[in-house]
Amino acid sequence: MVAASSDGRRVLAIDIRGNAMKGCDHPIISGSSLSKISALGETIACSIEEHVMVSVAEGWISGTRSWSIGHDAQNGMFDLSSSGNLPAHYEGIKTELISQQNAEGGDDADVDYIFDIPLQVAEQICGYKHDEDSSPWVPPGPVAFTKSGTSRAPGGKPWWKVW
Repeated sequence: MVAASSDGRRVLAIDIRGNAMKGCDHPIISGSSLSKISALGETIACSIEEHVMVSVAEGWISGTRSWSIGHDAQNGMFDLSSSGNLPAHYEGIKTELISQQNAEGGDDADVDYIFDIPLQVAEQICGYKHDEDSSPWVPPGPVAFTKSGTSRAPGGKPWWKVW
């Protein structure tokens, strides 16, 4: 599904199944595809695997990944990697959710607040989170991208299909 916000931003939300830390298997979230898509404008990509509590968010600008944040609970409850020119709000979100994790029992908690750090950072930028009603212009939950209503680039392919 592609939607436009009131400020003119476009959001492509798709539900992809795969291994988030390996970048899933779908070509649209490969580095090559995100590089091409981000040439059109700022691009935020998220990979989410809730059954193993893995989440990744990346920011791309002008064909280059500018930042990345990842959590893989299989490596520990507090596993968190980050690189690049991180958004200014990252530290505040990180501090708040680590505090909540500690308050719930840290490594022994039945909840994983660290999982939400990459996703909340992305949400602050694009206004969309896969499991919330946070966006007035994108429906909550997984969104299936279909051919109906999409714009087509020359050559008959949807504009987002860069592979």
